[in-house]
Amino acid sequence: LLEYLEDIIGSNCYVQKIEEEAKTLEELNERRSGLVQRLKMTEKERDALEGAKLEAEAFIHKEQELCRWQSVLAQIFLNQTDENICKIESTKLDLQAKLEHEKAKFEEYNAK
Repeated sequence: LLEYLEDIIGSNCYVQKIEEEAKTLEELNERRSGLVQRLKMTEKERDALEGAKLEAEAFIHKEQELCRWQSVLAQIFLNQTDENICKIESTKLDLQAKLEHEKAKFEEYNAK
C-alpha cells in the first residue's frame, strides 16, 4: 500500500536523494561531535593552565614593583651622592683657604 501511495504522490523519486542527504547529515554530525570533543578538551587544558597564568602574571607584577622601588632607591642614592659631593667640595674649599692662610702665616714667620 505504501509503495502504491508513493507511486501516486511521486515521492519515491526523492528516496535516494533523502538517503544521500541523511548520510551527509550523519557525516557532518560525526565531524561536529569530533570538533565539540576537541573544543571541550582544549577548554579543559586552558582551564588547567589558568592557575599557572595567574601565578606568572603575579610574578611579573611583583618584578615590575621591584624595579620601580629599585629605581626610586637609585634616585635617592643619586641625590644623596650629589649632596655629599657638594658638602665635600665645600669642605675642600674651606680647607684650601685655611691651607693658604697657614702657608701665608708660615712664610711671614720664616721671613722674620
